Amino acid sequence: RRPALVWSSLFILICIHASKTVRRNADWQSEHSLFLSGLNVNQRNAKLYNNVGHCLETQGKYSEALSYFNTAIKVEANDIGAYINVGRTQTQLGMYEEAERAFRKAKDLLPKPPFGEGYEARVAPSHLNVFLNLANLISRNGTRLEEADKLYQEAIRMRSDYVEAYINRGDILIRLNRTREAQDVYEKALQLDDANADIHYNLGVVFLEQRQTSRAMLSFDKALKINPRHEQALLNSAILIQEEGGPQKRKKAYHR
Repeated sequence: RRPALVWSSLFILICIHASKTVRRNADWQSEHSLFLSGLNVNQRNAKLYNNVGHCLETQGKYSEALSYFNTAIKVEANDIGAYINVGRTQTQLGMYEEAERAFRKAKDLLPKPPFGEGYEARVAPSHLNVFLNLANLISRNGTRLEEADKLYQEAIRMRSDYVEAYINRGDILIRLNRTREAQDVYEKALQLDDANADIHYNLGVVFLEQRQTSRAMLSFDKALKINPRHEQALLNSAILIQEEGGPQKRKKAYHR
């Protein structure tokens, strides 16, 4: 009788662990449910609220995501990433004034160099995104392009290898019709990332604005060498070939 009792106890134990495993697998079947399970255990963890918000954001559930990001701020008032998340989500919801306030709060929380010193502050790349997000937001207003440009310059001062800030600043300078400065900015970006097809393409656009068609074509060709499917480079190079060349070149343009 004792062996039967042992086997019965073992069977019950296996069933208990199996049920726990099923519940755990249900919790872990998605990142969303995993992070929610974490919140059931610890409701004072801002990172978990941010993670749930990110999951909802990727599903296009911006209002729900915003609620979790705001809760993350309540849990940790100095969470730079949470303020960036709030601003980004509010931008998606068309809450532009609120988004600007959130981005500016995140920016204010970034470490600042001591007065009079020109060192580069080492800031997490994800936190530096606040400059891009804020500048992109305010550049929707054509009268605030100079303000957006200053934000990109500030980001570059904080991190001189911030390629995306150079790219975005170049775009703003083109809109401001300051093409010579845009050229310098894109050329600096290429020193940092010469394998970026978009930078070569953007530089080609600058050369087009300056009516330097041969240099524009060279830049478009470099972009296409890196990414043969770069649609804008294909289109603009084809237009240039058609406008500048004879019948043979027009045939080449057609194939592009």
